[in-house]
Amino acid sequence: MSVNIRWVRYGRPAAEALRSAISQAKGDEPLAPVSVVVPSNYVGVATRRLLASGALGPVCHRGIGVAAVSFVTVY
Repeated sequence: MSVNIRWVRYGRPAAEALRSAISQAKGDEPLAPVSVVVPSNYVGVATRRLLASGALGPVCHRGIGVAAVSFVTVY
C-alpha cells in the first residue's frame, strides 16, 4: 500500500488530478481497491458522482463509472 499526495489547484484541475491518480492506481484492474480521504461526506458524494458520470473521462479503461473506490472522512 502506498500513499500519494499531490497539491493541485481547486476545482476542475483537482478533480482531473484525482481521476488520473485513481486511474493510475487501478491500472487495468477496475475492481482494484482505492481509498480517497475527503474533508466531509458531502465532498465524498459529490466527487464520487462526478467521477462516475464520466464527465472527466473514464476512471478505468473499461468504460464509464467507478467501482471499488472508498471515500472516507477523517472523523
